[in-house]
Amino acid sequence: MLSDGVEQGVFAVTDLKASARAIFDATSRFHHPAHAEEWSEAELAARIDASQASPVQFTLIEALKGLAKGDLVAINATPLPPTDTIADDGVGNAAVLALYFRLLVGVRSLASGLLAIDGAEPDLAIQVFRDIQKLSSAVAPADGWLGNEVGAFAGPHHLACLLIAVAGDLAGSAVTAVNPPGGVDPEKWLSR
Repeated sequence: MLSDGVEQGVFAVTDLKASARAIFDATSRFHHPAHAEEWSEAELAARIDASQASPVQFTLIEALKGLAKGDLVAINATPLPPTDTIADDGVGNAAVLALYFRLLVGVRSLASGLLAIDGAEPDLAIQVFRDIQKLSSAVAPADGWLGNEVGAFAGPHHLACLLIAVAGDLAGSAVTAVNPPGGVDPEKWLSR
């Protein structure tokens, strides 16, 4: 990935091997099995600082933090950033910000579905995430492709893949998908 970025002029790296090792070492807590127990800690979301992000990225990060903490109501209570902020961040970032904006719409749809909000379409979030997968991937030419498909927008593509898995897992385990315990009024079970 790093070497592809150097070839495309995205990264200016003098020692590719040392840079790759530094990135690997710096991110070890996110992929090393010794840290697996930490990955499920809800307070990890509080450590993410999005203060320097664009309005779209900031709102998406806050929505993901809300999803991690189970604060689904806050996800939809936060207004969407204006779409003109996508273009305001420069032409080079407009496409990726548009994809992040769509991911934000998908996360909000997921929250609405998990809360069983009237009019929420249960499969809409997964469909939005699948659309992001398609939009963020390089398309193989009709005459073939040498090698595997490469994501043109790796960040949104990877996040969409993760959110598809999350949406599938959460849909069946949400309180709204579980029958109320005996003696509990079904109306109160789902009340907010």
